[in-house]
Amino acid sequence: MVNNPHFRKPSYHPPGTAPGTYDIARTRATPPGHIEVIEYDAEHYQKLDGLLAVSAEQSLACRWIQIDGPPSLDVLETVRQRYGIDPLVLEDIVNQGQRPKFNDYGDGIFLTLSVPGAEALTAEGIGVYRQISLYLMDTVLITFMEQESRLFDLLEERLKRAGGRLRRQPVHFLAHALIDLAIDTLFPLIDATAERLEELETDIIERPSEDMLLETHTFRSRLLVLRRIAWATRELVNAFRRHAEDVTDGSLRPYLEDAYDHIVSAIDLIEIQRDIATNLVEVYMSVLSNRMNEVIRLLTIIATLFIPPTFLVGLYGMNFDPAAGPFSMPELALPFGYLAVLFVILASMIGMIFFFRRRGWLGRRRS
Repeated sequence: MVNNPHFRKPSYHPPGTAPGTYDIARTRATPPGHIEVIEYDAEHYQKLDGLLAVSAEQSLACRWIQIDGPPSLDVLETVRQRYGIDPLVLEDIVNQGQRPKFNDYGDGIFLTLSVPGAEALTAEGIGVYRQISLYLMDTVLITFMEQESRLFDLLEERLKRAGGRLRRQPVHFLAHALIDLAIDTLFPLIDATAERLEELETDIIERPSEDMLLETHTFRSRLLVLRRIAWATRELVNAFRRHAEDVTDGSLRPYLEDAYDHIVSAIDLIEIQRDIATNLVEVYMSVLSNRMNEVIRLLTIIATLFIPPTFLVGLYGMNFDPAAGPFSMPELALPFGYLAVLFVILASMIGMIFFFRRRGWLGRRRS
């Protein structure tokens, strides 16, 4: 696999650390990030900021707590004490780079999602992914975003609209919207990869280079990571679909079926792009092989053209004395012998060139 510095490596605690450890030097040194608390029901919507809003009593049917940026120890302790979150969940939130997954802790479910970073559509950052952590309870959804982002702005606008579907439904519908959002962010990345692979295919056929081969290998590696994320997200959607059947009376089923169809479509596109990237390596090797064959054929034709001249020059370079007898190369004494040899050499070469072209060995025969 081509080494790519943009691939995200998960962070871990040192070996031997107790499970559920989140009180570490990094969280103690991290300042509180941006915190928003949104409460809503079918008729009301309110938005609060700051850590104190997390501890405040819930006044409306649904609550969405957004924590953007690396979480500080104070934030983690506040949400743990307020909502009884298992330390194992907080550990996975602190250790970014988790694969998409679904864990049921009884009082709440924990989900992690991977979304392409803001720089993912650039050539340099196409392998960068960000983690979104969700903790879902009966009426509360807590989201942890690795860094501040405007990814949720559209969902907030939907929540602000009175009478909207999200406002009328349980908070599980908001969790579905976030899952669907994470799935939808994969498609622009897939499309950008497809466009670049098409450009690479044209460039490889016309002017192959080692840089193109390295870029193709890089795309294969990136698609492998994207494939793992998509398959893990598919498992997450399946697990959440089974969980939602018990808490939403089946009303969420059509939307989760739609999300499942989306992730399956994404997987199909990723598999197609992986096949294309693999075929591009074969195309590259085939084009190089064909070009090498062309060079060898041209050199062979050039060497063949000089076989008759070499033979004639070698024959008449033996320096026999024509005066020694009738069989001692008498043609060496002819006044036009030199011109005759040159004519024969030229005629033989022209005849061979004409023969090679007729057989299609020299140049391209046009229909």
